[in-house]
Amino acid sequence: MTEKNGKGDKQFKKAERKLYDYTGLKADVECLEYELVILKEEYNGCKAITYTSETTGVTNNITDTVYEELIRKEKDILDKTKKINKKKIQIKRVEAAISLLDETEKKIVEARYFSNDRRKNNWNHIAKLTGYCDRQCVNIRDNLIEKIKNRL
Repeated sequence: MTEKNGKGDKQFKKAERKLYDYTGLKADVECLEYELVILKEEYNGCKAITYTSETTGVTNNITDTVYEELIRKEKDILDKTKKINKKKIQIKRVEAAISLLDETEKKIVEARYFSNDRRKNNWNHIAKLTGYCDRQCVNIRDNLIEKIKNRL
């Protein structure tokens, strides 16, 4: 890494973590979208009237189970939609940062951070893939992280 001081090192690691999380974020968004579809289709409705939650006494507050279910469902849909949108924004930020890189840098990012096969993200494999030595690949990685870390 080019900077060994506290803040630069933290930003470098944070940028790397976002690159490593990219493929997981895409899978998370897909799963959350499926959950959202299920949530929108799920509806219990009015089954029976129960008086166990009704208070007897001074209050005039009467609970409506259907209304409460709809409010809870809308809140869950809104929460899930916010979570999906937040993850999509993170994905777009990574994609925008990667678009600034040249082809060799993109190959290194894809091999190092986006590969699920641990055997393919080691420096020897990346060196064979790019045509550079492993040390040069590490240097390119350091430079590309420095280039994109403030955009992630």
